[in-house]
Amino acid sequence: MAIDTDDKITKNYLTFYVNRKKIIEKHAEPNWTLVYYLRTKLNLTGTKVGCGTGGCGSCTVVISKYNPLTKSIAHFSVNSCLTLLCTLDGCHIVTVEGLGTTHEPKGTLHPIQRTIAENYASQCGFCTPGMCMSLYDTLANCCKDKRLTLHDIEDTFNGNLCRCTGYRPILDGAKKSFADKEICEGLIVEFPKELGEEYVSKPIHLQGTNIEFYRPTAMGQLFDLRKQFSNSDEIYFIAGNTGETFDAIVHQHRYSRLVHLTGISELQQLSEQSNGLSIGACVTISQLKDHVQQYQEQQLFRILSEQLDFNADRQIRNQATVGGHVLNHSRKHTSDILPIFYVCQTKLRFVHLLNKKEIEINIQDIKTTDLNDLLLVSIFIPFLSTDEYLQSYKQAHRRKHDTGIVTGAFRLKLNEKTQRIQSFYMAFGGFGDGVILVPEKTMDYVNKGELEWTKYEVMTNVKNHLLEDVQLDKFSENGQPEYRRALVISFLFKFYLHVANQSAELFQKQRPVSHSEQIFDTSKQTKYVHQPSIHHNAYIHATGEAKYVDDLPSAHNTLHGALVFSTKCHANILSINAEEAESTPGFVKFYTYYDIPPTGSNRFGSIVKDEEVFPSKTVHCMDMVIGLCVADTEEHARQAARLVRIEYEELTPVILTIDEAIEHESYLGPPGQQEPVLETGNIEKGFNKSDHVLEGTFYSGAQEHFYMEPNAYLAQPISEGHYTQLHLYASTQGASTVQESVAEALGLNSNEVICHVLRVGGGFGGKESRNIIPCIATALAAYNLQQPVRLCLTREEDMKLTGHRHPFKFHYKVGFMKDGQLKSVDLQLFANGGCTTDSSLLMLERAMLHCDNIYKCENMRVRGRVCRTNLPSNTAMRGFGGPEALLVAEVIIDHIHSYLQLNDDPSIIRELNMYKPGERTYFSQELEKKDWHVPQMWKKLKELGQYEQRLKDVKEFNKQNQYRKRGLSIIGTKFGIGAPSALFFHQAGALVTIYKDGSVLITHGGIELGQGLQIKMIQITAEQLDIETELIRFHETATDKIPNATPTVGSLSADLYGPALINACEQINKNLAPIKRKHPASSWKELIERAYQERVPLSAHGFYGVPEKFIKCNYAKNEINFMYFTQGVGMSEVEIDCLTGDFHIIRTDILMDFGKSLNPFIDIGQIEGAFMKGVGYLTMEELIQGDSQHSWISQPGSLHNADPNKYKLPMANDVPIDFRVTLLNEHEMSDQAVCYSSKAVGEPPLFLSATVFLAIKQAIAAYRTGREPFLLNVPLTCERIRMACKDEIVDSVVTEDKDHMFYACGSF
Repeated sequence: MAIDTDDKITKNYLTFYVNRKKIIEKHAEPNWTLVYYLRTKLNLTGTKVGCGTGGCGSCTVVISKYNPLTKSIAHFSVNSCLTLLCTLDGCHIVTVEGLGTTHEPKGTLHPIQRTIAENYASQCGFCTPGMCMSLYDTLANCCKDKRLTLHDIEDTFNGNLCRCTGYRPILDGAKKSFADKEICEGLIVEFPKELGEEYVSKPIHLQGTNIEFYRPTAMGQLFDLRKQFSNSDEIYFIAGNTGETFDAIVHQHRYSRLVHLTGISELQQLSEQSNGLSIGACVTISQLKDHVQQYQEQQLFRILSEQLDFNADRQIRNQATVGGHVLNHSRKHTSDILPIFYVCQTKLRFVHLLNKKEIEINIQDIKTTDLNDLLLVSIFIPFLSTDEYLQSYKQAHRRKHDTGIVTGAFRLKLNEKTQRIQSFYMAFGGFGDGVILVPEKTMDYVNKGELEWTKYEVMTNVKNHLLEDVQLDKFSENGQPEYRRALVISFLFKFYLHVANQSAELFQKQRPVSHSEQIFDTSKQTKYVHQPSIHHNAYIHATGEAKYVDDLPSAHNTLHGALVFSTKCHANILSINAEEAESTPGFVKFYTYYDIPPTGSNRFGSIVKDEEVFPSKTVHCMDMVIGLCVADTEEHARQAARLVRIEYEELTPVILTIDEAIEHESYLGPPGQQEPVLETGNIEKGFNKSDHVLEGTFYSGAQEHFYMEPNAYLAQPISEGHYTQLHLYASTQGASTVQESVAEALGLNSNEVICHVLRVGGGFGGKESRNIIPCIATALAAYNLQQPVRLCLTREEDMKLTGHRHPFKFHYKVGFMKDGQLKSVDLQLFANGGCTTDSSLLMLERAMLHCDNIYKCENMRVRGRVCRTNLPSNTAMRGFGGPEALLVAEVIIDHIHSYLQLNDDPSIIRELNMYKPGERTYFSQELEKKDWHVPQMWKKLKELGQYEQRLKDVKEFNKQNQYRKRGLSIIGTKFGIGAPSALFFHQAGALVTIYKDGSVLITHGGIELGQGLQIKMIQITAEQLDIETELIRFHETATDKIPNATPTVGSLSADLYGPALINACEQINKNLAPIKRKHPASSWKELIERAYQERVPLSAHGFYGVPEKFIKCNYAKNEINFMYFTQGVGMSEVEIDCLTGDFHIIRTDILMDFGKSLNPFIDIGQIEGAFMKGVGYLTMEELIQGDSQHSWISQPGSLHNADPNKYKLPMANDVPIDFRVTLLNEHEMSDQAVCYSSKAVGEPPLFLSATVFLAIKQAIAAYRTGREPFLLNVPLTCERIRMACKDEIVDSVVTEDKDHMFYACGSF
């Protein structure tokens, strides 16, 4: 049957349902993604776009479809950003709005939505709809006769990223509500009967603007379709569409004809035969996984099941096909499962599309086979004989949802009597542009039939031959040559242990189900504050009704922008040519620095104006914004931006790293003031009096903010004659900063620009300053054209443009006594600031004021510099220099402990040096007795965490286990609150408005980023006015209501805006007092009505400024004061795989002093989220730049891993298996805690993640044969862990010209 235009045979439209509503779409473009259609055409904005590459899960929806092969309805979650709409004919699409909404009558929320909202499992809310849909997928696939297990729930969220919560409340809430309980059918959205058994799936032909789409339903149709075209290049086959060609299909329109294959039943067959498993090319990886999990007694199935469990995530597995995986990964990508296919001698069965002949080849021959006009029909994997051994291995940057750095599979057959090797096969992924590596020479050597399977033979002769086969150098793609070769040998050794039945000695990737505990004061001394209360937007987060900037509706005449970026890191611009761009359909205008109004300014800078909005002559880094293309659609704007041609003259030097900046003396800051110094005592005398003196250098890398909501902007000019009011909607932490910057650039008064912020999907410092230039560009276009203009950055653009946490180099010299007592410390700090100042100097100040952590040293000098490099400007990040500097204190203490080797307990030296009440810091701030709680907390956590016993248990574990080791670490933290050198930061305004019906509207200058600021402000207002919280609403932060607002940074907002609201409420209470006295029995509503009748003011503007006595900054006298210190103590136990570098966090205990928490569960969520962000920073989040350390990256200064498929955040599988958080409550309250005796929350807990870093280091030390001190750089990735576990394997891959201590490459 041919595909033609006869509607009786072929459809030219799509039929599908969305949330039980039937849709017949006759105008679908083949390159439309499902998320685009949902958001743009159906206005279902609950489905979010967090990355657009299937890496974050924010866009998760569930597809339901009748399967005629199984005669059942299949439910499967997908990434709607990767799913083409035209592939969904006959499907029912369920989005978060289809589960339940709040605007319908009460009681329509789905139990999933209630679970997420009421268990504090939502903070910024941007990832929440995706979380809900992943959980819905789990429920929908629960069989009637089976209850969900805790493990089922634990695995639910391994395709979803969350940057706020730390995952713990999401996991706990889901387990509490659905684990081991009957899943009622009513929880599953009804499947439309029309799409059931009687639905006839017809072939489809869609003619789009630039692309044709075909969906045949039988092989005969496919053969006929091929005959219509002269050569096979004219058609492109797609199935799951999760591979690298997605961008070429959706955005670049590289393929003019798409043929979707999953409608052909012959390609969907999955069957067991007597000698093996036959897998249809369009069988999804999830279908394969489900099949092999049922038959664990078959060795092949068991190994495949184990490997597939760590392959991609469920959303990807639900779409990706086995055939697509084989074809794509055989030529281009690292594969997790192809090594198994290779060693099992898998057969690939093709059919020729012209002559219809069937062809079978060995999978190894695919690289040399001409695939022109061949269609992969099925994959056949032979079963193994019972006397064979099979095993596969994988090591990735992150266990779940990550491609392996190296994957490997081994197959062995032995003569059981002689232990001689009869046959041995190996295959590895992760080499040679991702092509599967089959070490032929090694296998030839082994398969001669003369070798015995002994440890010596395997780990000497076979190992040496294998290293000859696996050749990598610093120019090899993806780098890490030593580590990747070490993994190959480590996998070989693991396989040896497996065959020798010694696998119990090895690290287990599959970890136990996590659990947690939260402890806080539950006394009811107050009505609203200090009480747990869910986020004020929790329900609309869970229903997807919460609006972010990119969710706001567009006016009919709205235009779209796309940025043009520099492609050189240091160059003069010789010419800019937009002629090709101007020919793009819908093109409107291209803006550069020429278009800045004469009355405006092209200068920009959050503190020092040392950069340009658009470069006028010179670009100083890659991905600098050169201009903005404006067009009628986002797609057209992006097409135009790609066509702008820029000619450069490259300049020297190109400075990318801290060491290069030091070499060239390239620093930021005023001349003569580029190295601030803090000093107390006499360091030289201290060194002279010391028993020992050590020196050391270590580096910490950058970290991406990775807020879930990419930066988005909407600029709407409203004109009345000659006057224009410019309204800006931006995802920003500083509404006033945006207002002032835009006004200055456009030559306007601030009162002509209003910035609105309803909520922000995470910020962490990254939306304070570096996102303002795109906002100025958007505002410039809107103001110039007098039309609304919107701009939304892609995740890649956002990561490349907006800067990161500053990399640091620390050099220290420390003198100490023989018992470990500190005598003298001399520290030099170098931060990589990037190409402009931004907030780097303030960040350096904070870093320099945190180098002691909780330790007293009477002689101390701290010097700091910010390096100017040709990288995008680095910026504020949660902790703002504090965690980096706090870490150096712990590194120094750890170095002393390792050097002295007095005992196996590093906590003893920490206790010896700990500040005592009444002592002063090296910058002269006194730690008063009533405010200094770390010693008390240290003692308490040691008891709560059973430190002494667990330390003994760790030592015993390490004695019993050779290749996996454990470590246990306890540390404290003190984090200074406030910005001592920026007194103006410490002020806040608030407005309380009461309406005649008694309802209250509050607003202030603070911005909701997910930290729970608004619910706390509502609680404070309710407490002050003595009314129910339901009567109070917060709408938005806007500069026409609260002027000159301090950005929401530094964990300060509750401390500032809480007192400002109290001040406003006090004014109102004072106004109402006479009426209350006259009418004491009046209800609140009656009281307000009477007040109105008596003309009593029912609104008040509150203001608060932190008293100057709490903040001091005098560098000359070495006298600096923070408002106060938020303090905490943490303890973590880890287990590492010494052969690969993988690790589990076994248990974490945290005890925090937040004074009297304004909202305990909100604050505990902040602790857990900060901790997991810190775990990412210290262990797996590594930004890789094209620099001298990474020769394989061709473009200097370019960011290699600017998307979540390459840059790895912690996931639900990475949270501590046992996670316990306690809030301290038994202490005297400080008069420095400014708002209801509470303390700042957001940033201080992050550093306690260093317990994981230090515990890993202890575990490494337990594996190393020597006990000499060693330093480890941050992040402590699996590569750094493995290569620090110095052994024969590491020695065999590290060349002789390396130092005795191998340091993995890093971008610092």
